[in-house]
Amino acid sequence: MKGLSDTQQAVFMFLVFVLPALGTWAALGMPTDRAAVGILMANIISGIIVAIKELLGGQAPPSA
Repeated sequence: MKGLSDTQQAVFMFLVFVLPALGTWAALGMPTDRAAVGILMANIISGIIVAIKELLGGQAPPSA
């Protein structure tokens, strides 16, 4: 078994970044102040960036 494809990894990483942030935001009562929305957007943008990186299929160099 080879593991997850790049697309599967991208979806997984997006969900790892976004779902906890959305869950925390919802648990706090869905505040709409600038700080709360800013933190939520930062997590969503981070998830998008990591998903794009995974879609592009970069691999770490082999370690010695």
